[in-house]
Amino acid sequence: MTWAQDEAVGETFLLPGLVATRELRLDTSGLNPFAWAAGESVTVPAGWWLARAEAYRVTPLLASLVKFRRDNEGRLEPGQMSVSEDSDASTPCFVVRLAADLYDVRYRDRDVWLAGLIAACARLPGSSMGPERENSDHPMAQELRGRLEDAGIETWDNLDGFDPARMATLLERFQVDLGEEDEE
Repeated sequence: MTWAQDEAVGETFLLPGLVATRELRLDTSGLNPFAWAAGESVTVPAGWWLARAEAYRVTPLLASLVKFRRDNEGRLEPGQMSVSEDSDASTPCFVVRLAADLYDVRYRDRDVWLAGLIAACARLPGSSMGPERENSDHPMAQELRGRLEDAGIETWDNLDGFDPARMATLLERFQVDLGEEDEE
């Protein structure tokens, strides 16, 4: 099974297993003899689990790096956001505080998501993941550096060449929706 992990906005839960897609009859020979009498068959209704593993929780890189929170204190005017590093988190991350109007549309309006991501990327040089810092070798920092290096983009360790907007749009690209008039 594959999925586009970078396109997931929040945590993804995977439940590996086998489900009956239609009603079927199973022969019980070869099954646990303490649970099933030999030579009988069992009817399995459609939708029943035949086998199920433990659930896996996957948190994409962007959902680990940036957390969106509503400004409940009323410090932000409509249309405003602020970004700070979450120094209390066990994993380095940035908190993007959004005014209520922005928070309510953050998943429908990708511009809001990307503006927060760009602002978080701009904070990287002075963050705990910056050069010579305790978390500079954190797995998340290593993954971010690896993606930038693979794309030939300067990391936040080199302030002269670092471009937070370019980094953010490497991680999460803008999508331009063409209207019917623009397609011609």
